[in-house]
Amino acid sequence: MREKKISKIYSIPYLFPALFMVLLLAGSLAFWQTDRPLQPVLTLSDWTLGLGGKEEPITLPGSLKDLPPRTALTLTAEILPEAGDYLYVKSVYTPVRVCINDTLIYEYGEDGSFPAIFADPPTNVELLPIPRTGSPAVLRLELQSPASRNTVALHPVLMGTPNAILQQLFSHMGFSLSFSIILLALGVILLLIAFVIIRLNRAGFSFFWLGLFSILVGTWVLGECNLTSIFIHNPPLLYLMAFMGLFSFTIPFMKFVMLVLDFEKKGPLQTLCRILVACNLAALLLQLTGAVPLAKSMYLFHVLQPLTLCALGIRIFVKAVRGRDALARRFAMPILILALFSVLEVLNYYALRMTDQMSLFFQIGVLIFIIMASLICGDFVKNAFETQTEKRRLQYENTLMGHQIEVQKERYAAITEMDAQIRAQRHDLRHQLTVLHRFAENGDMQKLTDYLAAQLRCVPVPLVRYCENEAVNAVATYYVSFAGKMGITDCKLSLNIPNQTGDVTESELCVIIGNLLENALEACRGAAEGKPYIHMKSRLQDGILTIVMDNYFQSVTPLPDGGFRSLKQGGGTGLLSIRAVAQKYGGGARFETKGEQFCSSVYLRLDELCRKPGAE
Repeated sequence: MREKKISKIYSIPYLFPALFMVLLLAGSLAFWQTDRPLQPVLTLSDWTLGLGGKEEPITLPGSLKDLPPRTALTLTAEILPEAGDYLYVKSVYTPVRVCINDTLIYEYGEDGSFPAIFADPPTNVELLPIPRTGSPAVLRLELQSPASRNTVALHPVLMGTPNAILQQLFSHMGFSLSFSIILLALGVILLLIAFVIIRLNRAGFSFFWLGLFSILVGTWVLGECNLTSIFIHNPPLLYLMAFMGLFSFTIPFMKFVMLVLDFEKKGPLQTLCRILVACNLAALLLQLTGAVPLAKSMYLFHVLQPLTLCALGIRIFVKAVRGRDALARRFAMPILILALFSVLEVLNYYALRMTDQMSLFFQIGVLIFIIMASLICGDFVKNAFETQTEKRRLQYENTLMGHQIEVQKERYAAITEMDAQIRAQRHDLRHQLTVLHRFAENGDMQKLTDYLAAQLRCVPVPLVRYCENEAVNAVATYYVSFAGKMGITDCKLSLNIPNQTGDVTESELCVIIGNLLENALEACRGAAEGKPYIHMKSRLQDGILTIVMDNYFQSVTPLPDGGFRSLKQGGGTGLLSIRAVAQKYGGGARFETKGEQFCSSVYLRLDELCRKPGAE
């Protein structure tokens, strides 16, 4: 039962690549209007720049450098709008006023309109309705250079119907928006899975860190995408989302890799992770105090994060080659791919300019990484559960060995005491016979009877032996003794288990007998006096050992797969261990209820020649 439940849990990651691709395809189809041609949108690229009392033509996009803070400049263009047309205006850390024919229709970023922690207004985009003019009109943008940087980034203005503008924006940015939403959704799913698995095994933290990584990358891309500003009109929030997501995604990523690959807790990677945490806290604190904006701290992370990913990739490569770690070899490729695309993203931002869509290269790298990492994560969790099950089995065997030693000590003490009693009785035998003879001569039958009864009570009771096998007998003796302490008087065992058990080890037989008796004692706990009973028998015929046991139980919870819910804290492995040992030796196990009776039956092959082919 528990094995099936666990297998379902760690098989979930194998569904992520397919789910990811389906969601991505659905998002792309929803955002990219490939079934009809794009509606016409006019891109206003040719403007007249007014700066310092001079005017000159300028083509957008472009930038102006080496400007003092809050330098005033204007962009002027002549437009011929149609009814229902809108303007799409983007400002980057600059206060802006939009006028048509000297009439103000929009302003953003004036002092007092944004939180004081920002030296400049955060990046913003806006769709603005154009007033009816009926003739060509003059569009003028009045801007001021940022206070925190000496460069003004100027972007073209789009003009057209709202649907046409949105359609064009979706055709260019729809992938990023859908990608970010899918990452956020997958991150939430991974966190929910983590909370379920962590209760069973700490390997579930791998899902937690992978989910947090997915959420932070999704937050970064969502905050950076211009489309988001149209639907979430909160520039300060999107500013913080974009930069804090960008700065911090490396932390859960490193935690995930270090957990899965079992890197040392104290080492260069752990130190690097702490440095990243400190840098994130420092960047946030500097922004909140208004000292250094996140946009300036970004340059530090543009160096630190690619170096971190490259260092991590090198560390994994070394472990894969020198340590011959199979999991590290599987992880090397996705990590190196992500590091490569991160470097390409930085190069594209500063030099290459192969695409105007920021973070596109990194999004591709994350896509490849998550698909490959989810598969690796499934294997990691599977191995962790198998290791945990094996650990519990070994712990139980150690417990049984302790019980065996305890029983052997008790048996040795009893034998020693019995031997001393026999020696004493032999020494007193002449005196006892004299007393008996005296009572017989005098005809005092009552005293003779009482004296004989007293002497019989001093005769040592022979030790109970349940089977020939010493180890199994010790385990059975321990649990029968425990049953007596619980007040279970109807406890009968008749076991036919020889000393020579063939290919089956004594410890594995002890696991079966011990688990059966332990479960029976647990089922009888708290029952009314006289009701509990435990009857166990075994038979060995033709190399096949069959064990059956019937015991009283108060209540059990059956499960749909035929198993029973464990009452032990953290879930039990008793029935699972019994079935695993039986199947290992070509046998099986069956557990069922009949009224207030719990029935267990187990069989396995002791003869190696009769063992199930291929069993390990």
